[in-house]
Amino acid sequence: MPLYWHPPKEQTGTTLIETVIALSVLAAAALASLMGVRTLYDTLVLSERRTVAESLAKSQLEDIKRQPYIADGCPSPQYQQITPAQIPQDYGVSPSATCIDSQGNEVSTDTGLQRVTVTVTHNNRVVLTLSTYKAKQ
Repeated sequence: MPLYWHPPKEQTGTTLIETVIALSVLAAAALASLMGVRTLYDTLVLSERRTVAESLAKSQLEDIKRQPYIADGCPSPQYQQITPAQIPQDYGVSPSATCIDSQGNEVSTDTGLQRVTVTVTHNNRVVLTLSTYKAKQ
């Protein structure tokens, strides 16, 4: 009988090391896939929030355009906010206006030109800010 025993060359099967390496590769691939799915989900959620925020901001700006020009409120005239029924839960819409001169500098008297800014928040975090101008006609 020989001192060292060697299995026959035709023997098939996997060793424990081969199995552990294969499982490690599969686990790494599964983790990478899950991270990709998570990133995709986060991107979709952010995209939806941005779309809702843009719609709310545009609605608010259109509503302010329909409101009469407020000349006696300088330096910060107060325009009405869109109705709360139009604002989804967890969102907030904050319109603000500032009287400005023709160079865009803030002034304390009415010059017939105002910068109107609408800020939309989701869970008290700013998602979008849009600005436009309103002129006395």
